[in-house]
Amino acid sequence: MKRPPIRDCKKMAKRFSDLRALLELNQAELANLIGVRREEISAIENCRVYPSRKTLRNFAEIEGRQQNSRKEHNGIGSGTNSLSA
Repeated sequence: MKRPPIRDCKKMAKRFSDLRALLELNQAELANLIGVRREEISAIENCRVYPSRKTLRNFAEIEGRQQNSRKEHNGIGSGTNSLSA
């Protein structure tokens, strides 16, 4: 399998570290949610490896849940107007 360009690796590393920061998780906790070892999260965040499809799929699921949760918290998509008093 061909290794992705370094800019893609850096973008992916940032997504992983940003989600961890947002959820206030350490690498081991995110690894547990995704179903990988902590060392893999470290390697992804340091561009030593690119995540597998399974890891990406699990990460996207957690990322999507977080985005949906933030939308509901802000009244987006829930049928409420967060700007009304």
